[in-house]
Amino acid sequence: MSKKLRLLNGSFIFKSDVGKVREVNEDRCVALRNAAGDVLLCVCDGMGGQNKGDYASELTINTIEDSFKIKNKFRSARSASRWLKNTVRDANNRVYTTGATTPEYQGMGTTVTIALLIKGSLLTAQVGDSRCYSYSSTTLEQLTEDQSYVQYLYNAGKISEQEKEIHQNKNVLTNALGTFPSLSLDIRVSRYKGESLFLCSDGVYNSIPKVDIENILHCHESLAIKADMLISTANSYGAKDNLSVILWECAN
Repeated sequence: MSKKLRLLNGSFIFKSDVGKVREVNEDRCVALRNAAGDVLLCVCDGMGGQNKGDYASELTINTIEDSFKIKNKFRSARSASRWLKNTVRDANNRVYTTGATTPEYQGMGTTVTIALLIKGSLLTAQVGDSRCYSYSSTTLEQLTEDQSYVQYLYNAGKISEQEKEIHQNKNVLTNALGTFPSLSLDIRVSRYKGESLFLCSDGVYNSIPKVDIENILHCHESLAIKADMLISTANSYGAKDNLSVILWECAN
């Protein structure tokens, strides 16, 4: 799946791939703008197995996308933050209720990582371990923090950065959408100065060495080619998980 749109103030592309091992793609991703020109980028990485993880991520994406499309205007970063909180919690309620009342969907859940661009502000919303980065011609900066067991160990000073990358429990989450009736959501607000943005599921950053990601993002190619390069490079490394990427760059 690959779609590209060109906006008055920038362009984005989103792409998802099943990878080299999984039979079903449980990832979902979307990039769009509303009538006011605000931009929403969202990646979900479902969990729970076939007919579970893919449904959880799709239900979450659809809930967020439908709400964003009818949101005509954000008056401030505070109102946008409130919308993010309410919308993601609505998605959590829908996924949790479906899993609790429908046996074939029991135990499903998903990560969700959102970047929302409005009026000079960048908001990120985080559940789980998909990621949002900013990048320029020289830097790549992770804007979200993984909600995972190894991140907890790292923050506590119990393991090093190198140990975090190879830890046997690196895929164990401490937070996910749809697994409990209540949800902890990490929302961060910063001033937006035209940075390029890169969102991805863990299948991407766990497959590709950081230096390769940086080289691809920093190259002078179109967004479509960069997205294809990220997916193909992950697959060349064996991609044991599904792969989703979103790229956003402001117009010059």
